[in-house]
Amino acid sequence: MIDWGLGFVKKVGYNLIKYLFNWYKVINFAVIKMKKSSGGQLYFREIRKKYGLKQTEISKMMGVSQTYYSLVESRKRVPSMDFVERLAGIYGLPIAVLLWGSITEGDVSKEKLTAYRELKPVIDSLIESVFFTKKEEEK
Repeated sequence: MIDWGLGFVKKVGYNLIKYLFNWYKVINFAVIKMKKSSGGQLYFREIRKKYGLKQTEISKMMGVSQTYYSLVESRKRVPSMDFVERLAGIYGLPIAVLLWGSITEGDVSKEKLTAYRELKPVIDSLIESVFFTKKEEEK
């Protein structure tokens, strides 16, 4: 078992996220993969709620109808890469953050499932602390 202590996370975490963000080809694949994912766009809803926005508000910011945005959140429509890029821009988040949260165990091969299960909580925590937790001086 790997020691996933805070020191390790701080040391490796930022470089890991930076590396993940450069996976543009993987990101494009992930958008296509969302169609088959069991989690998919539900993560879009979680982030929208973290920002305290309603579907009508975010859809206006995106320049799409509330109906279309709702269909994306409920996994009845697969968003284009442009949609994901605009959404990330509105939130001020890297695209990879939106897509990471959309990956589920069903998207991971059996050979890599153990590693995914160990890394997911660490990466989720790192993303939460870097992108969603206010720093002490901002409070």
